[in-house]
Amino acid sequence: MYGLPANTELSRQLSKERVFTQFKVNRTAQDAFNADISTMFISNHISEATVPGLKPGKKVQGIYVLTLNLKHPGCDKKNLELLAKAIPQNMVFALVLDGTAQFAVYYENLYATKPVKAENAKLELQGTDLDEVWEGLIKSIGNIAIEGENTLVEQIAADDARDALQKKIENLKAKAYKEKQPRRKRELINQVKELEKELQNATPKKED
Repeated sequence: MYGLPANTELSRQLSKERVFTQFKVNRTAQDAFNADISTMFISNHISEATVPGLKPGKKVQGIYVLTLNLKHPGCDKKNLELLAKAIPQNMVFALVLDGTAQFAVYYENLYATKPVKAENAKLELQGTDLDEVWEGLIKSIGNIAIEGENTLVEQIAADDARDALQKKIENLKAKAYKEKQPRRKRELINQVKELEKELQNATPKKED
């Protein structure tokens, strides 16, 4: 399943009610979860024992793939965050609906791939130990490109900072477009130009 070695495959049903009870999920969150997700089961366990030649990591000893059968498109990310924070395991989510599948992972932020045909949904294991494999899955699912000597956490922080800057620029442009007073309009445009320079300086130049 998902292109992973056969030895990793499980089919262990995970009761929503048991998760709700064990991790004391409130009624509102339970209702939202049940509205999006019909069933869930542990479909794969990636570990030293299930993948030949794979070594344990210093931080990661195993990675679970949790398959969620959805009731409709657009699972609320709060449901995935709930599971990620409630269950103390390294988990990749496989969201399945009507013959399609997409992967999601929570690490600092929630990242997700686009849905594809279920038979084309593959997870690639990169690295010689579980720390490297886990980081590789996060980078692949999140489409995260490491710049320079950044760690994964540092790269996520840098990407988040650029995203926040880009949103601020877009908001100021919208305000400038609507502004009727010439002086205030010029002030907003100048702020946009300054932030665009800041964004450009924070974005690594592509090598020729």
